[in-house]
Amino acid sequence: MITIKTLLENSGSRNRSLLFEHGLSFLITIDENSYLFDCSGGDKFLKNAKKMNVDLSKIKGVILSHSHFDHCCGFLDLVENFEVKNLYTGKNFFDTKYSFDGLKYSYLGCGFDENFLKKNNISHTVCKNLIKLEKNLFIIGNFKRNYDFEMSPKRFIVDRGDKIEIDNFEDEICIVIKTSEGLVVVTGCSHPGILNMLSSIKDIFNEKIYAVYGGTHLVEADDSRLEKTLTEMKKLGVKILGFSHCSGEKITELIKKDDEFLSCQLNTGDEIKIF
Repeated sequence: MITIKTLLENSGSRNRSLLFEHGLSFLITIDENSYLFDCSGGDKFLKNAKKMNVDLSKIKGVILSHSHFDHCCGFLDLVENFEVKNLYTGKNFFDTKYSFDGLKYSYLGCGFDENFLKKNNISHTVCKNLIKLEKNLFIIGNFKRNYDFEMSPKRFIVDRGDKIEIDNFEDEICIVIKTSEGLVVVTGCSHPGILNMLSSIKDIFNEKIYAVYGGTHLVEADDSRLEKTLTEMKKLGVKILGFSHCSGEKITELIKKDDEFLSCQLNTGDEIKIF
């Protein structure tokens, strides 16, 4: 059995004892092996895990979708409380990231560096294309940009020391799970574009994508892009959508009205079970 547990998301669910804030953290379990996918921005996901009877000391590794604070800063709290042996990221993960409003820069980075990993004896593996974690569990990165209308906001930038550039999110990675129904994709924010990511995954595995869970950063997308996104997802074979975090209310409402999708919103404490 495969489970996807939402340890933290922007909103609460029926379990009113759980904490929530802007961020994302999933626990992915396949058979008996568990991996933490993103750590949100603080320690609230740790407190939620305790209340959800999740033992984070037993995870095999941590996967960070990209290095923005709301997905990564909680890693510091995790390491402070548990022994972490393995970390998986995309390339250029430790680039210094900001948001720029035309005058001031706001730091958006993960809050730690490679020295922190060495100090805590954490093995760091960079996903440049594909990593197989378990028989049916994979990490994917280095997505092709097949859809030119999927553009990340220009306010996201990277300080490379000698120059400042618009962030193209080369560090973004996601999880792919093979199931009897097709591929299940779990995303963090999908900054490279959710369709760019899904189409790259389909090309790699040559299988239909059955379900997509997580953040899609469609919160700022216009109506035209939203409609194109759902149309293209159908072409890719997607049947189930469970968006959260940065996806936005507009896309959520559009999906609810579309009979070709089964859908839900994954909030803090919600769980997907795949048998």
